[in-house]
Amino acid sequence: MITDLPLLRSQVTPESNNLVETEPVFSVGPTEENDVEERMIRIGNFKTIDRSGGKKVISGTIRSSEGELLSSVLVYSTNSNTLSDGSGYYEIELESGKNELRFQTVGMHDTKRNLMVYASGTLDIEMKPDIVELETIEVLASREKNIQSAAIGTIELNARDVKVLPALLGEKDVVRVATLSAGVQNVGEGAAGINVRGGKADQNLFLLDNTTIFNINHFFGFFTILNPDGVSDMQLYKSGIPARLGGRLSSIFDIESREPNTDKIHVNGGVGPVTSTLMVEVPIAKDKLGVMIGGRTTYSDFILDRIDNSPLANNDVSFSDLLVKSNYILDKNNEFSGTFYYSQDRFQLSSDTLLSFSNFNYTNRLLSARWKHTFNENLIGEVHVGNSLYEYGNQYDLIPSQAFQVDFSVMESNLSINFDYYKSERLNYYFGVDSKFHQVNPGTRRPIGAESLILDEQVGRERAIEFNPYFSAKYQLSDRLLLDFGARYNVYNALGPGKINLYQDGAPISEASRIGEVSFGDNEVIAAYHGPELRVSSRYLLGESSSIKAGYNRTRQNHHLLLNAASISPTDIWRISGRFIKPQIGDQISVGYFKNLFGKNFIEISGELYYKRIRNLLDFRTGAELQFNNAVETDLLQGDGQSYGFELSLKKPDGWLNGWLNYTYS
Repeated sequence: MITDLPLLRSQVTPESNNLVETEPVFSVGPTEENDVEERMIRIGNFKTIDRSGGKKVISGTIRSSEGELLSSVLVYSTNSNTLSDGSGYYEIELESGKNELRFQTVGMHDTKRNLMVYASGTLDIEMKPDIVELETIEVLASREKNIQSAAIGTIELNARDVKVLPALLGEKDVVRVATLSAGVQNVGEGAAGINVRGGKADQNLFLLDNTTIFNINHFFGFFTILNPDGVSDMQLYKSGIPARLGGRLSSIFDIESREPNTDKIHVNGGVGPVTSTLMVEVPIAKDKLGVMIGGRTTYSDFILDRIDNSPLANNDVSFSDLLVKSNYILDKNNEFSGTFYYSQDRFQLSSDTLLSFSNFNYTNRLLSARWKHTFNENLIGEVHVGNSLYEYGNQYDLIPSQAFQVDFSVMESNLSINFDYYKSERLNYYFGVDSKFHQVNPGTRRPIGAESLILDEQVGRERAIEFNPYFSAKYQLSDRLLLDFGARYNVYNALGPGKINLYQDGAPISEASRIGEVSFGDNEVIAAYHGPELRVSSRYLLGESSSIKAGYNRTRQNHHLLLNAASISPTDIWRISGRFIKPQIGDQISVGYFKNLFGKNFIEISGELYYKRIRNLLDFRTGAELQFNNAVETDLLQGDGQSYGFELSLKKPDGWLNGWLNYTYS
């Protein structure tokens, strides 16, 4: 509340003894609105009243209670009126003495000030938004999206879809929801990895706020590293991948974290049989700036020790993760957001049964920042920068003479610039560029303790840079036919420093044909690959409630996971394309029929056929040695592969009873 109305600071000249310069009085806050409208505000001081006669000029700045400068505000009194300009500034002439000054504009509550004017001065004003409360409105625009859009092989999941699932060990997981959809399979409980349309576990790209996550699993694959309370929605692309995305052959999981609440403090948490979660949202500036902090941890050791006859009893297993999201709305044209994510897994086995290791730990760290700018009603731009680091270390210390520590890491930094240009109701353009820098440490081994006989060893680090310009368009050719087409061009260079083995020309790559090596300096190009990635999808309406769709897309993959088992484990090694490992290239064709039954979107049914062919598919020789092998190319094979199948899906998205049923043949 205003407890004292400060007098206007003034300056008096000795010649005229008149007030010639004034300073601002004060600003009125939104919580003081009713009180200040009824009080008399003095402009100047009656003891030093300006006796020169004439009207006095009152000026100032008008803002909303959220701090936005308000233009075109009508400012008026009995005998004069004016409008505020683009910077919220107004200026009006008033008679000396008592005046009532009113402020009025669309979208804001009208307000007034009672003034006693002794001299010219300034008065800054804040206006409250005029919020009109309506009855509940149900938005149905997305109900026909499965029929109207050209997207094929795409699954859209949100927080509501996750809520319908029974919880596993006390948690509902958005990625686990995806494994219940057609064409997506989990490799098994207690094992990490997902197979999509016949693809391998490393052929799936997981993005959190447009930044790569290399390992999404906690606790032997029973949990994913994503706190369900912090996820807003997820797009799963099995085919029909947008031109702006790429990097994997089978699928892309495009996950968005939830925007923080900027209205009021919100706390959400839970205690489960294995994990506990806590999510706190704090508004820093109302409707402009907010921060969300979410954490999750486990007490699984306590549970495992109480499982009778379990091989995991008397073992240490723990994990935790932290998600921080901030969003800042500078004005109607500029919005900033930032994401920080960190997760850690540790487990210690009571025996050396898992690949001769007894202690495991791995971490994910992710940083992401985005600036979204609206140029005008037709053009929106977005700049994104991100960095992701996945590193893991394994130890063996049961026998002191053989004790050792091994470390691996993979890091990716990315910068992308994207534009969305709305040409007309029938035509929309999307274009931009995505660039990435990759760095991999395939393995470092060192001894632990003075008694260890293990020698230091390191596999050469790998570095690469990738550049991907793209362009796409969505064009409504007719009321029935919609075409979504585009292209992405991948330019990839593997960089030094590094050493490359040389082999006899025409001979199989093996230790027997090795004839030497060649060295490369910093940033020298070791290997270069490039090529186009075409993306086309179309939709043809058969009626209001049914359509057929077809699509083709090519993708290229330069990250490869060397795993010779069905599932991912903490000992698997990431490598990138180079002199001997070529990019994997996948071409996929898909056709589908989509139908809504019993009214609009009461039940959705769809059937899709797909065929996928792969070049340079990575495989291994029998008995391949993948760890600490400086000539790993001698154990690798690359050839052709194919997969095909049929997917049938039935879904009831709304109502008191909802869910889905899927069948896959592949």
